[in-house]
Amino acid sequence: MRILIVDDSVSTRAVLKQMLADLGHSNVIEAADGIDAANILQKNAVDLVISDWDMPHMDGVELVKAIRRRGDDVPVVIVIGQSKRCEAIGALQAGANSYIVKPFDSTTLSDRITQAIKARET
Repeated sequence: MRILIVDDSVSTRAVLKQMLADLGHSNVIEAADGIDAANILQKNAVDLVISDWDMPHMDGVELVKAIRRRGDDVPVVIVIGQSKRCEAIGALQAGANSYIVKPFDSTTLSDRITQAIKARET
Protein backbone atom coordinates (compact mmCIF):
# COMPACT_ATOMS: atom_id res chain seq x y z
CA MET A 1 0.00 0.00 0.00
CA ARG A 2 1.32 3.44 -0.97
CA ILE A 3 0.57 6.08 1.68
CA LEU A 4 0.89 9.88 1.47
CA ILE A 5 1.56 11.66 4.77
CA VAL A 6 0.72 15.37 4.74
CA ASP A 7 1.88 17.51 7.66
CA ASP A 8 3.82 20.76 7.97
CA SER A 9 5.76 19.36 10.93
CA VAL A 10 8.84 17.36 9.91
CA SER A 11 8.91 15.63 13.29
CA THR A 12 5.24 14.61 13.06
CA ARG A 13 5.82 13.18 9.60
CA ALA A 14 8.80 11.22 10.94
CA VAL A 15 6.75 9.80 13.82
CA LEU A 16 3.90 8.85 11.50
CA LYS A 17 6.31 7.27 9.05
CA GLN A 18 7.83 5.18 11.85
CA MET A 19 4.42 4.14 13.13
CA LEU A 20 3.43 3.08 9.62
CA ALA A 21 6.69 1.14 9.23
CA ASP A 22 5.96 -0.63 12.51
CA LEU A 23 2.57 -1.59 11.03
CA GLY A 24 4.28 -2.99 7.93
CA HIS A 25 3.78 -0.01 5.60
CA SER A 26 7.07 1.09 4.08
CA ASN A 27 5.90 2.69 0.82
CA VAL A 28 5.37 6.22 2.16
CA ILE A 29 5.50 9.60 0.43
CA GLU A 30 5.65 12.86 2.40
CA ALA A 31 4.22 16.32 1.72
CA ALA A 32 4.72 19.48 3.77
CA ASP A 33 1.27 20.98 3.12
CA GLY A 34 -1.91 20.57 1.10
CA ILE A 35 -0.54 22.30 -1.99
CA ASP A 36 2.49 20.00 -2.03
CA ALA A 37 0.17 17.01 -1.53
CA ALA A 38 -2.17 18.07 -4.36
CA ASN A 39 0.83 18.33 -6.70
CA ILE A 40 2.07 14.90 -5.64
CA LEU A 41 -1.38 13.39 -6.16
CA GLN A 42 -1.54 14.74 -9.72
CA LYS A 43 1.58 12.73 -10.58
CA ASN A 44 1.36 9.71 -8.26
CA ALA A 45 -1.35 7.22 -7.38
CA VAL A 46 -1.65 6.48 -3.68
CA ASP A 47 -3.81 4.06 -1.71
CA LEU A 48 -4.27 6.25 1.37
CA VAL A 49 -3.77 9.86 2.47
CA ILE A 50 -3.12 10.76 6.11
CA SER A 51 -3.31 14.53 6.46
CA ASP A 52 -3.05 16.98 9.31
CA TRP A 53 -6.01 19.34 9.64
CA ASP A 54 -4.07 22.50 10.48
CA MET A 55 -1.43 23.47 7.90
CA PRO A 56 -0.41 26.67 6.12
CA HIS A 57 -1.27 27.38 2.48
CA MET A 58 -3.91 24.61 2.19
CA ASP A 59 -5.30 22.86 5.24
CA GLY A 60 -6.42 19.26 5.44
CA VAL A 61 -10.09 19.94 4.74
CA GLU A 62 -9.24 22.04 1.68
CA LEU A 63 -7.03 19.17 0.51
CA VAL A 64 -9.86 16.65 0.95
CA LYS A 65 -12.20 18.91 -1.03
CA ALA A 66 -9.60 19.26 -3.82
CA ILE A 67 -9.13 15.49 -3.94
CA ARG A 68 -12.88 14.85 -4.13
CA ARG A 69 -13.41 17.58 -6.79
CA ARG A 70 -10.97 15.65 -8.99
CA GLY A 71 -13.17 12.60 -8.60
CA ASP A 72 -10.52 10.72 -6.63
CA ASP A 73 -11.95 8.31 -4.07
CA VAL A 74 -8.65 7.59 -2.29
CA PRO A 75 -9.29 7.00 1.43
CA VAL A 76 -8.35 10.00 3.57
CA VAL A 77 -7.70 10.10 7.32
CA ILE A 78 -7.58 13.59 8.84
CA VAL A 79 -5.45 14.14 11.95
CA ILE A 80 -6.87 16.70 14.39
CA GLY A 81 -5.69 18.10 17.69
CA GLN A 82 -7.39 17.24 20.97
CA SER A 83 -8.88 20.72 21.23
CA LYS A 84 -10.34 20.53 17.70
CA ARG A 85 -12.64 17.51 18.08
CA CYS A 86 -15.59 19.51 16.71
CA GLU A 87 -13.70 19.93 13.44
CA ALA A 88 -13.90 16.18 12.81
CA ILE A 89 -17.46 16.66 11.57
CA GLY A 90 -16.26 19.23 9.05
CA ALA A 91 -13.56 16.86 7.85
CA LEU A 92 -16.05 14.04 7.34
CA GLN A 93 -18.52 16.37 5.58
CA ALA A 94 -15.71 17.48 3.26
CA GLY A 95 -15.14 13.88 2.21
CA ALA A 96 -12.62 12.45 4.66
CA ASN A 97 -13.24 8.77 5.37
CA SER A 98 -12.03 8.87 8.96
CA TYR A 99 -10.23 11.04 11.49
CA ILE A 100 -7.80 10.51 14.31
CA VAL A 101 -7.24 12.71 17.37
CA LYS A 102 -3.73 13.57 18.60
CA PRO A 103 -2.10 12.05 20.52
CA PHE A 104 -2.60 8.53 19.20
CA ASP A 105 -0.78 5.22 19.13
CA SER A 106 -0.10 2.74 16.34
CA THR A 107 -3.11 0.58 17.29
CA THR A 108 -5.45 3.54 16.88
CA LEU A 109 -3.72 4.50 13.64
CA SER A 110 -4.17 0.97 12.30
CA ASP A 111 -7.85 1.01 13.26
CA ARG A 112 -8.42 4.34 11.49
CA ILE A 113 -6.64 3.14 8.35
CA THR A 114 -8.88 0.08 8.28
CA GLN A 115 -11.95 2.24 8.93
CA ALA A 116 -11.05 4.62 6.10
CA ILE A 117 -10.50 1.82 3.61
CA LYS A 118 -13.78 0.13 4.57
CA ALA A 119 -15.65 3.44 4.33
CA ARG A 120 -14.43 3.88 0.77
CA GLU A 121 -15.59 0.38 -0.18
CA THR A 122 -19.18 1.02 0.94
